[in-house]
Amino acid sequence: MTHVWNETNTKLPGIKNIDKKKVNKNNLYKSPFSCRVVIPIKCYENAFSNKNLILTENKNKSGIYRWVNKLNNNTYVGSGLNLSKRVGDYYKKSELNSLVEKRCFSSTNLPDCFPVKSYENADTDKFQIINETRNKAGIYRWVNLKKGKTYIGSGVDLGKRLQKYYNYNYLIDPKRNMLILKALIKYGYSNFKVEILEFCNKDEVLAREQYYLDLLKPEYNILTTAGSSLGYKHSEETKVKMKTRNTRNWTEEQKAKWLEDLNRLHASEAHKEHMKKLGEMRSIKVEIFDTLNNETSVYPSTQEAAKAIGVGPSSISMAFKRKGESSTVLMKNKRYRITKLFSTGN
Repeated sequence: MTHVWNETNTKLPGIKNIDKKKVNKNNLYKSPFSCRVVIPIKCYENAFSNKNLILTENKNKSGIYRWVNKLNNNTYVGSGLNLSKRVGDYYKKSELNSLVEKRCFSSTNLPDCFPVKSYENADTDKFQIINETRNKAGIYRWVNLKKGKTYIGSGVDLGKRLQKYYNYNYLIDPKRNMLILKALIKYGYSNFKVEILEFCNKDEVLAREQYYLDLLKPEYNILTTAGSSLGYKHSEETKVKMKTRNTRNWTEEQKAKWLEDLNRLHASEAHKEHMKKLGEMRSIKVEIFDTLNNETSVYPSTQEAAKAIGVGPSSISMAFKRKGESSTVLMKNKRYRITKLFSTGN
């Protein structure tokens, strides 16, 4: 929680106002000239979600601010000639560490951990998560929106690292047997959000992961040492699964469980709507002119078109990539003239 202080209590829309009548006598601050009740003129209940509001409303204003730890009521008071700039500094890693060092907040009860990026729906935000973190080293956190439990991990390429969580074979791999993987299957991606706690240099990844493991104590992390499997032992049942695991030889029961898990992972209506829109965006009709029979046919996709003329499922797509998406492709000894029908919108 963040307070901005002044002598009076100005009521502002959308901001929690404090009733002067309810102010405790302990809040009286004495000065050589007067005795007055000091109350915040602005109170932001969530320093993370109200970040932009805090910085915007206090731009180019001087004053006094206070951080309040809602878990243990510890506080820190500061001032600034430009409150927006000064308070904005606390959203940087160096200043956040400074708050801990000043013992304003204990390392185990830090009120908010400010991620540099937050994706509220790990299901529908999948491609955004992977693309925006590709080739970047850093620390990530999975947050169970139903249970509040978390998992912290790191990667020298966060895009590749996080992409693994969307691979079903990775989720069920008995060699890993991680609580976060079981939780993803149980609750589904839509009940999780992904946070990027910070980006860092590749050689700092393990040290920074260890920092957050010690600071936040995530419930889904079985191991408490970054980059280590020390102290973890596979059960005998898991060892058997590791020896016999072969997805090509799955029984009907295993296949049924696979389908059940996949449906649970993507069970939300938001996911279904998201995939529908993606399908509409990616679906490009293909026109094939048969020069031998002088006939024209239209197919809903390159795969369907390939199947119709008896070529491999990716043959037409690869031909367009070589010649250009707007080109005319000739196949089967130039018998078929193939073009894409790009939609102009509805």
